[in-house]
Amino acid sequence: MFLTAQRVVCLKDGAQGINSFCYVHEKALPKAIEKALDEPPGILNKTKIMIPPPGNRIRSFLDMVGPDHWEGDLKTNFEEFLRLAQAMDVFPKIVVAGNWAFKMDCDDLLATVWDREAQVLFSSLQALIHN
Repeated sequence: MFLTAQRVVCLKDGAQGINSFCYVHEKALPKAIEKALDEPPGILNKTKIMIPPPGNRIRSFLDMVGPDHWEGDLKTNFEEFLRLAQAMDVFPKIVVAGNWAFKMDCDDLLATVWDREAQVLFSSLQALIHN
């Protein structure tokens, strides 16, 4: 499964929102799961679009890749991502936590509050996959 949430701003009118996408894999994940963050995401399964493309600028994103079917609490893996990423002073922040890989990046204005932004993006993804 490849999940991505993006905070976008419409260049036409300045409106901001979070667009979220859920993809299922077409093939097995690589053993080094973080490599799947840079591969094509798979087949689009669900979306939640607040600011329709095109013409948007991405201010921040959270990508997550893991098994299509998983057991356990995804939030626990996300909290581990936050804990490990705190020690990183560069972007993007790439962390493997449990059987999930996470990648988070943001513009300079959000960089000082990246952890709160990551939580907002994660909440959007949780709402997407649980609907």
